[in-house]
Amino acid sequence: MDFMNLNQTAHGGREFGFIGARMRQQHAVVTGHWQDKQAHERIGSWMRQAVSKQDTRHLKVCRFGDNMREVAVTDGDKVARTDQVRFLRQYLGGWRSGAGSELHQRWRC
Repeated sequence: MDFMNLNQTAHGGREFGFIGARMRQQHAVVTGHWQDKQAHERIGSWMRQAVSKQDTRHLKVCRFGDNMREVAVTDGDKVARTDQVRFLRQYLGGWRSGAGSELHQRWRC
């Protein structure tokens, strides 16, 4: 009985996993001893991916010098590419620096 309790979560681990599976959420399972270097590497890899995914949710990307705006034939289909990478791309034409510029008004940078 002690061994069984040692290998179970105390407060709803199974239920949490079941809810995530029903919601079709992607998840990762890492097994190993907490002092095992291999387990540390796998957890570290997962943590770096999670951090980068979270960072891209608030990332602002700006592309200068693209004079064709929404035209699909110049650099490939930009609309389809936006759907794939989930970035909203905006073209900023000739720009000027300073607080009143188009760049500053749109992107607050």
